[in-house]
Amino acid sequence: MRKTVIVFAMAFVLLSAGAAFADMGNFGGALKVGVDFAGRWGADTFPSDFDTNEGVSITAEGFYKFTPYVDGGVGVQYMFPREIDGSPGWKFWFLPVYGVFRAHPEISNFTPYGIVQIGYAFHGGNDVYFNGGDTNGNFYWGGGAGMIIKRRFIVEVLYSESRGTGEIAPGVDLDVEYRRVTASVGVNF
Repeated sequence: MRKTVIVFAMAFVLLSAGAAFADMGNFGGALKVGVDFAGRWGADTFPSDFDTNEGVSITAEGFYKFTPYVDGGVGVQYMFPREIDGSPGWKFWFLPVYGVFRAHPEISNFTPYGIVQIGYAFHGGNDVYFNGGDTNGNFYWGGGAGMIIKRRFIVEVLYSESRGTGEIAPGVDLDVEYRRVTASVGVNF
């Protein structure tokens, strides 16, 4: 219950801040809160991937309007830790930092868009994850579609992959990958 209250409080603060910066000329951004579902965690030496619990992500993106139809910028996403199903309490997280491009028709009351994200994902976990060994980030990418509603609100679906490594023994790293679908709502400013 406490986590839910914290998530909703953070969402309220982020959405309020986004509404405050509503008219910034060629500069703008988006603040989003999403639910990650259909998550799959895999490692290069495991014979199959594992399902993960659903989780919550908070995203902030800054855009520059290159044309009336293309925005580009940078973004960061905080992914609250989530557990691998069937694991002995392994909780992990990724923190992607990325370049982002969004293509859309001229902004109107209902504007569909496509979005692509490419960058680096920091990676970590709790003391049980890889027995507390070192973790490192790696490549991140995502792609999806969304809708800008009334020029201010966003509904988005994004498929993304985060990669990293985890140390299973001193000097022995295991490559990991986390794939998920995120459904987000937020504000566009």
